[in-house]
Amino acid sequence: MASAISPTGAVLAGRHGAGTLSLAAADPAGHAALATNWTAHERACADVGRDADRTGMCLAYPPEGFGATSERLVDGRIDPAALVTGEAGLGGLDAAFASLRRPEEHIEVLIRPGLAGAGVSAV
Repeated sequence: MASAISPTGAVLAGRHGAGTLSLAAADPAGHAALATNWTAHERACADVGRDADRTGMCLAYPPEGFGATSERLVDGRIDPAALVTGEAGLGGLDAAFASLRRPEEHIEVLIRPGLAGAGVSAV
């Protein structure tokens, strides 16, 4: 269910077991509403006996934002290394995706094909 700033879409998604799509995540007001909307989604899920699942939450950003982000990466205003919180080899793909479903564990996991093991290592 899609929403912009009001939690209506997040509440309906919780009631019906659907994912959420925040269309205004790049807007300051929309970004500020994300936590409130997620809390409303969690309450709606609980009201019908469901667990809220962040893997079903998507944020939409306008294409022009990607260009600005690329420029910041190129000129050094954003350090991409600071975004990588773990690394895994090909044998750790399942563990990497599982850890990314738990945002308290990792933000980005870098996949290094030559890295041995089946887990995710902190960076």
